[in-house]
Amino acid sequence: MRLENDEVIMMPSIGIATFPDDGDEVQILMKNADLAMYFAKHSGPNSFQYHQDSMNTTNRSGSRWRKIRGRLSRAMSLRCTTSRRQT
Repeated sequence: MRLENDEVIMMPSIGIATFPDDGDEVQILMKNADLAMYFAKHSGPNSFQYHQDSMNTTNRSGSRWRKIRGRLSRAMSLRCTTSRRQT
């Protein structure tokens, strides 16, 4: 893909959460999709990952995943707060 005079290469990591299996509220679905995205990133570029319940309890470098979930939770809270202010 070209952006003005530069070539841009995109290598997405996509997390997927489905309603109602992975959550019945938007915030829960977003949290689970973001968590799945982190697992996709861990798998390498150009990958996708469906959310699995085991992702919430997987002990891969336990503290690392707790930190990621904590940052994700704070980001989701900030996103919800920001979107409420804009409406």
